[in-house]
Formats: sequence, structure tokens, C-alpha cells
Amino acid sequence: ASMFLMMAVGVILVRLKVLKPEHGTVISKILLYAVVPCTIINSYQIEFSLSKLEGLGVSILGAVVVHVIFYVLERVLRKPLHLEPVESASVFYSNAGNLIIPLVMAALGQEWVFYISGYMLVQQLLIWTHGKSLVCGERQWDFKKIITNVNIIAIFVGIVLFLTGFRFPSVVQTAVDSMAGMIAPLSMVLTGMLLGGMKFREIVGARRAYLVTALRLIVFPLAVVLVFAFSGIT
Repeated sequence: ASMFLMMAVGVILVRLKVLKPEHGTVISKILLYAVVPCTIINSYQIEFSLSKLEGLGVSILGAVVVHVIFYVLERVLRKPLHLEPVESASVFYSNAGNLIIPLVMAALGQEWVFYISGYMLVQQLLIWTHGKSLVCGERQWDFKKIITNVNIIAIFVGIVLFLTGFRFPSVVQTAVDSMAGMIAPLSMVLTGMLLGGMKFREIVGARRAYLVTALRLIVFPLAVVLVFAFSGIT
């Protein structure tokens, strides 16, 4: 509910013409290149323990299993539902940074962002390989973009900090904390700005959007829950 209120701020600012939807590009870059990396690195500023390291490994393994399930489902449903490449990508990949991190921070706490990074690592690798092939029809993978992706770099920096036990000086840590704290408001305001720039009929009138949304938010997650529950992975 709090996140929807933040989103409403973005809608109102655009509707009142205080901001334009295209201004969201600036906020998006601030999120991508500053706020999300700070949030990820900040989550690794915790005391090292084998249980946490094992938990990170479990989250990475779980992310691999989730995407295998997604891959099988997408391949099975692609022809019957006539899914276009962009629809398949929308079903397959979520916004695990801007939207999921604020949700987890609000529901479970800052320390759980540590485990989200495992999922983000797997998804970022797949986005620039499978995702790019799916949307662009290109089989060639740009590994330079993978290893220079700011979120991938932030995850590896965080892992090094976690393993070595290095802690930022208090002044630096305060700055990183403050930057990380911006992720929910900025993400939601940005989403609201995008919605504020659209006509209501465009949002509710796109029939295919309901199909994609149902697959992304109900069918695919439900399949993962069932597989996890009945396979003993949980």
C-alpha cells in the first residue's frame, strides 16, 4: 500500500505537468547506476558466516531452478498462446531490482537483500544471453556487456567485501545507507510517472497485457511454488 502511494505521487506530478514522462529517464539512470548498486553492496556489509554463504548458494541454485521452470513453461505455451518475443521476455524476466528489492526490504528487512542478489546474478546473466536472443533474434552474446553490467559488478564487489570482512568507514557507510534508502521511493515515483504519461484506456484496453500479466504474476509463480513444494526443494 505504501508503494502504491509513492507511485501515486509520480502519477500526480505528471498529470499536473510538474514533470514529464520523459524525465523518468534521468531517474532510471540514477537508480540503475547509483541506487541499486549501493543497495546490493550495502546488503553485503554483514558479518561473514558459513550459513549465510550457504544461503547465498541456495538462492543462486533456486534462481537457476526457477528459470529452468520458466524456460520449459514458455516453450510449451509459446505456440498455443501465440506469444510474441517481447511477450515471452516479459513473462520470463521480472524487474528483480527496482521492484523486488523494495518489496523484500519492506516485508522481510534489509538483510534479505543479500539473498536477492543471487537471483539477480542469474537473471542478469540470462537477460544478456537468452533474453537478448529471444527479443533481438541474435545468437551472438556480448560477454563484455555481461561482465561490465553495473549490477553484476556490484554483486561481485559485495561478495568480496563479505568474504574479506571489509567494512566501510562510518562516513562512507552513511552515504551508502542513504543512497540505498532511496530505492523504493524513486522506483515507485518512476513507475507512476510512466503510468501518468499513458492514457487510462491504453492501460486497461490492451487485452494481450492481461494474458501476459496473468502468466507473469499467477501461472509462472504458481508453477514454481508447486514444483518447490512437491519436489522437496523447499
